[in-house]
Amino acid sequence: MDNTRRTFLKNTALISSTLTTTSRLWAQDTESDFIRIAAEETFTIPEVLEALSELVARNPDRVPPHATILEPEMSSALVDLGAGRISAMDEARIDKQILGIWSPGVQVFGSSQGAELAQLANDRLAEAIRQHPDRFAGLATAPQDPGLRGSGNGARRG
Repeated sequence: MDNTRRTFLKNTALISSTLTTTSRLWAQDTESDFIRIAAEETFTIPEVLEALSELVARNPDRVPPHATILEPEMSSALVDLGAGRISAMDEARIDKQILGIWSPGVQVFGSSQGAELAQLANDRLAEAIRQHPDRFAGLATAPQDPGLRGSGNGARRG
């Protein structure tokens, strides 16, 4: 066996045993002293999905490859900023999510449509955070042109 293959197999075995041990510990850890925060969790709003569908129908070559139209069950999970998402978080033992808009966000739309959708998404996210401040935090979205209304350009930069 060559050294590359031996190293690969050794590392694979090491990772596998680490994951198994971690899984056992995770399963035993039903009460912990720390808060589990899931970062980079995504959401969207129905208006963004609808606008993206219309954009694809009008001009399929303009849409970036990662901007796929989702299956209905996935779409409903991304749109859910309430009981369904919180239930899934509880099942996964996640205490809090940091939410940001699902890619491609509003960047693929024209300036005015992007600003309008950014404002709607930010308002919905803010409302979800107000309703569940102990479960959600969020990152505002901005359209391509930061000078437009709804862009979040009033936020302080540090």
